[in-house]
Amino acid sequence: MISKQDKECKKVILVGLDGMPAEFIDRYRDKIPELKKLLDESFFSPALPSPTTETPTNWTTIATGSWQGTHGITSFHAHLKGMEVNETTPTFNTDLCQSEYFWEAAERQGKRCILINYPCAFPITMKDGITIGGDGLASEQWSVRWPDYISTRLKEKNWESDVSVFGEVKSEEKIIVKDPEGWENIPDGLSIVKEGTVTFAESEKFNWGALGIIIEDSDSEKSKRVEKRHVLVFRENGSLKLLLSKEKDFNKPITILSKGDWSGWVNEEFFGEKCIRQYKLIELDKNGEDIIIYGTMGNSLKGWGYPEGIENEIIKNCGPYIEALELTPDQALHHKWFGKDICLEIMGIQAEWMVKCAEYLSKSQDWDCMFVQYHAPDGMNHMLFDGFWSEDKGKYEYTESFMLGVYEILFKMVDRIRSLCVDDNTSLCVVSDHGNIPVKYYVNTNSIMIREGWSIFGKNSETGLWDLDTGKSVAAFAHWNSGIWINLKGREKNGIVNNEKDYHEIRNSIISRLQAVVDPNTGEPVFDMVASREALEVLGLWGERIPDIMAFSRSDYLFMSGKTKNITEEMMELYKDPSDIVPSMKAFEAGVLRPIFSQHSNLPCARSKEKDLSSMRAIFILSGSEVKKNSRGDRVNLVDVVPTISHIIGINPPRQCEGRIVRECLK
Repeated sequence: MISKQDKECKKVILVGLDGMPAEFIDRYRDKIPELKKLLDESFFSPALPSPTTETPTNWTTIATGSWQGTHGITSFHAHLKGMEVNETTPTFNTDLCQSEYFWEAAERQGKRCILINYPCAFPITMKDGITIGGDGLASEQWSVRWPDYISTRLKEKNWESDVSVFGEVKSEEKIIVKDPEGWENIPDGLSIVKEGTVTFAESEKFNWGALGIIIEDSDSEKSKRVEKRHVLVFRENGSLKLLLSKEKDFNKPITILSKGDWSGWVNEEFFGEKCIRQYKLIELDKNGEDIIIYGTMGNSLKGWGYPEGIENEIIKNCGPYIEALELTPDQALHHKWFGKDICLEIMGIQAEWMVKCAEYLSKSQDWDCMFVQYHAPDGMNHMLFDGFWSEDKGKYEYTESFMLGVYEILFKMVDRIRSLCVDDNTSLCVVSDHGNIPVKYYVNTNSIMIREGWSIFGKNSETGLWDLDTGKSVAAFAHWNSGIWINLKGREKNGIVNNEKDYHEIRNSIISRLQAVVDPNTGEPVFDMVASREALEVLGLWGERIPDIMAFSRSDYLFMSGKTKNITEEMMELYKDPSDIVPSMKAFEAGVLRPIFSQHSNLPCARSKEKDLSSMRAIFILSGSEVKKNSRGDRVNLVDVVPTISHIIGINPPRQCEGRIVRECLK
């Protein structure tokens, strides 16, 4: 499409890379040519995120230029007035945002925006722009099928609680192999080896939460529904191959694969819902008895694009949009389905789609601003970070090689977007939402709350599960955003703390108790800061959505995660443990949190104890005709991103913007 705009009109492309610590830019600068080239032509600075240093909070901070207290997106969940003390609502929801978004401000001033996978874009707030995906990190609306591990051999679970980034999943399917019978239309000359049958249960619906995916309550009748797929192993001209199909008909394959092959995008239908996914044949032995097939997430064909109907155009020209495809290696590593090479292949598939989508829309649409977000390296940080401090040389080298591969994919993607979509009138901004620092210990906060009598739990005689008794508890751990809420009468539903005097006494007692938590091995405090809401305005934290108390742990200690509803006996045993902190492995095994080895719920300036490994600082890279080349700053804030790119393209920033123009990067 030939642009209707003046060729001198300034444009900007923002590429978001989730969870990239500033230190890793220097770590890999000389190892990735595309990164070095970008830095040589750009301004780079570490960027301080808005606490809490979580994903929804900071992609919103980047998009609005306002602090958390102003925009109101409090980590993955928000506690609102009138809720019970431990009740929340997910924050991947533009209706909850109290600030104007950049794309709203730009559209108001005659600019047209394109959003690709930007994770706080739904419900749609633009009228004239293009939106592809962005209702979270893994959509309940558009995901038809979980990733599937399909095999004649199934691995044992790696943790007592089968929890990964995709929650308690039922996505391992057994292939029952036997001698073939009843197949139609088999060509002459083929040597048939074996056949197999796979039974799929219906995928559960889910939402995204601070601990990963939250499974919705499943319907008992619905959970009984199953579908079958058939496999046929055969030899053709000496090559061993596998056919996957819904029917025993050679002429109706879903795909035909040799060992190591990806299928490319194929149309599927599960339980009446159409989707698109890929399959990979990981293992196939000569006898057709040892088979491993991996199926990626399957996304629906519509609903994820705006304006309505653009989905078909994207699928035809770029391939299907699969939200969270780049996060699924987390699940595979957790279950030990496969290792580095296939994980990187999956991430490469998603990166290729991002490039194609950015290129296609940049050349077929009128636009001024484009936001593209890729959710990495965050998931890999969570799964791999322990390798960076391992005394096992082999594990360290594997981790370094794996993470370098991730960064190569990311900066090759950025380089291709830059070469295909950026001209002399276009600036490129590369930004992350937070860094990551190590996790080695879990702060057993609910144990503290129970032992001090602030939180009371009761067991449900019918389910056998435990729940916070909100009628008896004076406070509750806000495990979703590093805080504590007082169960205040008139604010919380069923609140029991009656007056201001009691409120302040309880709050001061909890603050003092948390400040006293130390590592029993070293005697050092676990928290960098524990403070009341009113004391945190200097960090951009204010308003009724901020917890009464917030605590920010140091590197190695996780002050997050710890359900207060539907607690299993294993979790409750942990809560009854008299230790203030426990090894993170113990929390993994109890199912309190998924296995993670890095975190991002700390102060914006928090740093790892391992020298120069990482910090909570994000990245800010800017290039363009108005930007100084090969230059560096000491620090910026993520609230500064929007006012800076607004200045470059000549518009006023969003109405509630609180950041500054990063003038030190400009010529």
